[in-house]
Amino acid sequence: MLSESQSRIGRRLARVNESQISFLDLAFGFFPAFRDIQTGRTHLATNTDGSIANIHILDGLPFDWAEETDESGQIVSLKDGIMAGFMRGNHFYTLDDLRHTIQDA
Repeated sequence: MLSESQSRIGRRLARVNESQISFLDLAFGFFPAFRDIQTGRTHLATNTDGSIANIHILDGLPFDWAEETDESGQIVSLKDGIMAGFMRGNHFYTLDDLRHTIQDA
């Protein structure tokens, strides 16, 4: 549940551009993540040093999620069924979930 101040900010941002989620929306504890829709397994997006990334990057994802890797072994594309979204606490949110939460606030 969003606080009143978070809701006010979310409503303001939603009015500015309803089709785009900004980093300010994510500053309230939402972290870029990926989920395997078949197994429900989730993984936070991480930088090469293991720290949590502030954008969706493929570094550090499980190799069994890779559709393709480059010559150095870096993941360049993901298998079907791996979706980007955001984690907050123990819950995974899709972009549509966040868009509706912001607009409904």
